[in-house]
Amino acid sequence: MTRLRLIGVPSSAGAHAPGLEQGPAKLRAAGLAGALAAAGVMARDWGDLPVSSFATTTAESGARNLPAVMEVVSRVADAVAAEHALAWRFILYADGIGRGEKAERRA
Repeated sequence: MTRLRLIGVPSSAGAHAPGLEQGPAKLRAAGLAGALAAAGVMARDWGDLPVSSFATTTAESGARNLPAVMEVVSRVADAVAAEHALAWRFILYADGIGRGEKAERRA
């Protein structure tokens, strides 16, 4: 059986508008864990990382809210690394930084 740890990343830190930080809660409310279970996937929801909200700060490079984005990326990397140490095969996280959800297969 495939095992997943669901890690919510409620962030709109690098977005052009607020709201993406609601993504993990919306996926839960839509029944993501139940859908995974119905597909034979053992999913354990381990909650959300800290919320990182939209800000209008822009660097000279044009990057929006770069320090907050880098902090979110660091938190995600730490959470994923911790899961690799616990030997879960897959990691799924929903984020508001980029494109929604990502699955990473452990080699």
